[in-house]
Amino acid sequence: MTVALPRWRAVRGRLALEASFDGSVREGLAALGHRIDTRPDGDMLFGAAALAGHGRDDGVVAAADPRRETWAAVR
Repeated sequence: MTVALPRWRAVRGRLALEASFDGSVREGLAALGHRIDTRPDGDMLFGAAALAGHGRDDGVVAAADPRRETWAAVR
């Protein structure tokens, strides 16, 4: 589920990327002129996510952020 993919965030004109971002993505962004700050996966700067709802084809879905002590449930 996409909630587990590496995160990014724009902070004061720079891009903060989690360390697990593919190196070629990081290099490509830098080549375009972006100033990159690499942060550890799960850095508090990126917050947390939990989601629950109805998927288009899958029915009910729930996902919790593997970086935090969070839960997701559908009743």
